[in-house]
Amino acid sequence: MGLDACVYRSNPDLPQCLAGSSVLRDEHTGEPYTLPPHTDLPRECIIAIEESIGNLAFVAWLREKLQHSGMRYMELRRLLQHGTASGTVFPVEAATRMGAEARELRREHANDKEVANFCEKVARLASASQAEQNPIVLV
Repeated sequence: MGLDACVYRSNPDLPQCLAGSSVLRDEHTGEPYTLPPHTDLPRECIIAIEESIGNLAFVAWLREKLQHSGMRYMELRRLLQHGTASGTVFPVEAATRMGAEARELRREHANDKEVANFCEKVARLASASQAEQNPIVLV
Protein backbone atom coordinates (compact mmCIF):
# COMPACT_ATOMS: atom_id res chain seq x y z
CA MET A 1 0.00 0.00 0.00
CA GLY A 2 1.23 3.44 -0.83
CA LEU A 3 0.58 6.72 -2.50
CA ASP A 4 -0.50 6.48 -6.14
CA ALA A 5 -1.82 9.33 -8.25
CA CYS A 6 -3.04 9.84 -11.79
CA VAL A 7 -4.36 12.43 -14.21
CA TYR A 8 -7.21 11.39 -16.49
CA ARG A 9 -7.32 12.34 -20.14
CA SER A 10 -9.66 15.16 -21.06
CA ASN A 11 -12.57 14.30 -23.35
CA PRO A 12 -11.30 16.18 -26.42
CA ASP A 13 -8.02 14.29 -26.19
CA LEU A 14 -9.39 10.77 -25.81
CA PRO A 15 -7.55 8.40 -28.14
CA GLN A 16 -8.98 6.46 -31.07
CA CYS A 17 -9.67 3.35 -28.98
CA LEU A 18 -12.71 5.18 -27.58
CA ALA A 19 -14.00 6.55 -30.88
CA GLY A 20 -17.72 5.99 -31.28
CA SER A 21 -18.30 5.41 -27.55
CA SER A 22 -20.59 7.61 -25.52
CA VAL A 23 -17.98 8.74 -23.04
CA LEU A 24 -19.07 10.80 -20.03
CA ARG A 25 -16.78 12.63 -17.65
CA ASP A 26 -16.84 12.80 -13.86
CA GLU A 27 -16.97 16.54 -13.10
CA HIS A 28 -14.92 16.22 -9.90
CA THR A 29 -12.03 13.99 -11.02
CA GLY A 30 -12.17 14.31 -14.79
CA GLU A 31 -12.35 10.51 -15.08
CA PRO A 32 -13.95 9.36 -18.35
CA TYR A 33 -16.57 6.61 -18.07
CA THR A 34 -19.36 5.01 -20.06
CA LEU A 35 -22.74 3.69 -19.07
CA PRO A 36 -23.62 -0.02 -19.20
CA PRO A 37 -23.21 -2.22 -21.10
CA HIS A 38 -19.84 -0.68 -22.09
CA THR A 39 -18.39 0.05 -18.67
CA ASP A 40 -14.79 -1.15 -19.07
CA LEU A 41 -12.65 1.54 -20.64
CA PRO A 42 -9.03 0.51 -21.17
CA ARG A 43 -6.81 2.27 -18.60
CA GLU A 44 -4.31 3.29 -21.28
CA CYS A 45 -7.15 5.13 -23.03
CA ILE A 46 -8.39 7.11 -20.05
CA ILE A 47 -5.25 7.81 -18.00
CA ALA A 48 -2.81 10.42 -19.23
CA ILE A 49 -0.28 9.54 -16.51
CA GLU A 50 -0.15 7.39 -13.40
CA GLU A 51 2.64 7.54 -10.83
CA SER A 52 3.41 5.43 -7.79
CA ILE A 53 4.80 8.05 -5.43
CA GLY A 54 5.99 5.66 -2.75
CA ASN A 55 5.05 3.25 0.00
CA LEU A 56 3.65 4.37 3.36
CA ALA A 57 7.07 4.42 5.03
CA PHE A 58 8.46 6.68 2.30
CA VAL A 59 5.44 8.99 2.48
CA ALA A 60 5.84 9.26 6.28
CA TRP A 61 9.59 9.94 5.91
CA LEU A 62 8.99 12.66 3.34
CA ARG A 63 6.12 14.17 5.33
CA GLU A 64 8.46 14.44 8.33
CA LYS A 65 11.17 16.02 6.17
CA LEU A 66 8.75 18.70 4.91
CA GLN A 67 7.31 19.52 8.34
CA HIS A 68 10.39 21.59 9.11
CA SER A 69 9.97 23.82 6.06
CA GLY A 70 7.67 26.39 7.64
CA MET A 71 5.01 27.69 5.27
CA ARG A 72 6.82 26.40 2.17
CA TYR A 73 5.66 23.37 0.20
CA MET A 74 2.01 23.66 1.25
CA GLU A 75 0.67 21.70 -1.74
CA LEU A 76 3.29 18.96 -1.42
CA ARG A 77 2.46 18.63 2.28
CA ARG A 78 -1.24 18.36 1.42
CA LEU A 79 -0.41 15.63 -1.10
CA LEU A 80 1.54 13.69 1.53
CA GLN A 81 -1.04 14.37 4.26
CA HIS A 82 -3.76 12.77 2.13
CA GLY A 83 -1.41 10.07 0.93
CA THR A 84 -3.78 7.20 1.58
CA ALA A 85 -7.07 8.94 0.86
CA SER A 86 -8.05 7.46 -2.48
CA GLY A 87 -10.25 9.84 -4.41
CA THR A 88 -8.61 13.00 -3.08
CA VAL A 89 -8.48 15.56 -5.89
CA PHE A 90 -5.97 18.36 -6.45
CA PRO A 91 -7.39 20.87 -8.96
CA VAL A 92 -5.25 22.12 -11.84
CA GLU A 93 -4.35 25.31 -9.95
CA ALA A 94 -3.09 23.29 -6.97
CA ALA A 95 -1.25 20.93 -9.32
CA THR A 96 0.51 23.91 -10.91
CA ARG A 97 1.66 25.12 -7.49
CA MET A 98 2.64 21.54 -6.60
CA GLY A 99 4.87 21.34 -9.68
CA ALA A 100 6.60 24.62 -8.78
CA GLU A 101 7.11 23.42 -5.21
CA ALA A 102 8.56 20.14 -6.48
CA ARG A 103 11.10 22.01 -8.60
CA GLU A 104 12.10 24.15 -5.61
CA LEU A 105 12.34 21.13 -3.30
CA ARG A 106 14.52 19.32 -5.82
CA ARG A 107 16.92 22.28 -5.99
CA GLU A 108 17.03 22.42 -2.20
CA HIS A 109 17.80 18.68 -1.90
CA ALA A 110 19.86 18.23 -5.06
CA ASN A 111 21.96 15.40 -3.59
CA ASP A 112 19.05 13.34 -2.24
CA LYS A 113 18.01 10.76 -4.86
CA GLU A 114 14.77 9.80 -3.09
CA VAL A 115 13.60 13.41 -2.90
CA ALA A 116 14.66 13.98 -6.52
CA ASN A 117 12.68 10.93 -7.67
CA PHE A 118 9.60 12.12 -5.75
CA CYS A 119 9.94 15.61 -7.25
CA GLU A 120 10.23 14.24 -10.79
CA LYS A 121 7.04 12.21 -10.35
CA VAL A 122 5.13 15.19 -8.96
CA ALA A 123 6.42 17.41 -11.77
CA ARG A 124 5.21 14.90 -14.39
CA LEU A 125 1.78 14.72 -12.71
CA ALA A 126 1.57 18.53 -12.56
CA SER A 127 2.57 18.85 -16.20
CA ALA A 128 -0.06 16.31 -17.28
CA SER A 129 -2.68 18.07 -15.14
CA GLN A 130 -1.96 21.35 -16.92
CA ALA A 131 -1.91 19.71 -20.37
CA GLU A 132 -5.17 17.82 -19.84
CA GLN A 133 -6.80 20.54 -17.72
CA ASN A 134 -7.80 17.79 -15.28
CA PRO A 135 -6.89 17.43 -11.60
CA ILE A 136 -4.39 15.11 -9.99
CA VAL A 137 -6.37 12.30 -8.36
CA LEU A 138 -5.12 9.95 -5.65
CA VAL A 139 -6.03 6.38 -6.57
